[in-house]
Amino acid sequence: KDGLSSNFVNAVVHDKNGLIWMGTAGGSISIWNPETGKFEHVAKKQGLNADRILSLCVDNAGDVWAGSVGNGAYRIHRDTSGTVKVTGHYGPGNGLPGSTVRSITRDTKGRLYFGMAGGGMVRYDGSKFLVFGTAQGLASENIYSIIADRQNNIWVGTEKGLDRMKLAADGRLLELRHYGKEEGFSGIEVSQNAVCNDKFGHIWFGTIHGATRYDPEADMGDGIAPRLHFTGLRLFFDPIANTPYGKGTDSQHPLPAGLELPHDKNHLRFEFAGIQLRNPQGVRYTWKLDGFDPGWSPESDETQAVYSNIPPGTYTFYVKARNGDGDWSK
Repeated sequence: KDGLSSNFVNAVVHDKNGLIWMGTAGGSISIWNPETGKFEHVAKKQGLNADRILSLCVDNAGDVWAGSVGNGAYRIHRDTSGTVKVTGHYGPGNGLPGSTVRSITRDTKGRLYFGMAGGGMVRYDGSKFLVFGTAQGLASENIYSIIADRQNNIWVGTEKGLDRMKLAADGRLLELRHYGKEEGFSGIEVSQNAVCNDKFGHIWFGTIHGATRYDPEADMGDGIAPRLHFTGLRLFFDPIANTPYGKGTDSQHPLPAGLELPHDKNHLRFEFAGIQLRNPQGVRYTWKLDGFDPGWSPESDETQAVYSNIPPGTYTFYVKARNGDGDWSK
């Protein structure tokens, strides 16, 4: 009755002119002008074909980005005369992997990040979109919040805790660290867009169990990489010790030295474990079969690597492990 288009407000931002933009549940966007004391509205007339707005973000050019339920993300421009219009729409087939955008944030370089409901996190540098999901190490692709810290690390909040992503200028993932209960993030499931930076460099996260403050100066690991051991080798699902090729193996030495196999004995499963008592759930692995794989595998919590139909040849298997702080074994 006071001019706001809906009684339910999901997101609020102020633009470079001091106008207050409000994304609502059912009323699209309302803009409060403190000088006139009146509301403006952004809806279908201006090209915004979404009633439920979940997130808002102002980019470096002063345009407002709106994330919606079921209609993707919109870029909205308001010129000096007060005319408002949608200048971009993004969704499946046009940069974004889904149609529901829960969260949008911007880093100090002006790059935008979108948190999708089931589509992972998407980075937009002004020309191209880059998608990150569980294949790149995220704990979940169901994103509830995103924020950039002072170092331009991207914090992604999900129902499984937090992931801190360190990205290169070209968007490559340099490092990913997960924070769950074992790392001190006891809230686990974050609340939608309940996140902010304070003036001291701390980050505050709202969760289903209250608020958690992260202090980067207190985040110090022990610097000790996991101790990595081979626990077994299987040939066509049988332990190598139970085959004619397992000579010299025992419980302490599960791999035969100088293993040679006939060309048709070409299905191998390497089994391994990284010992890290401080946070065993945080251990991640990467591996390669030199002479077969083009490079290292993506990071994984899997403790085995399976190879089938290996061509005749000579191969060396490598595996390494890291702890939750990113310290890698040799």
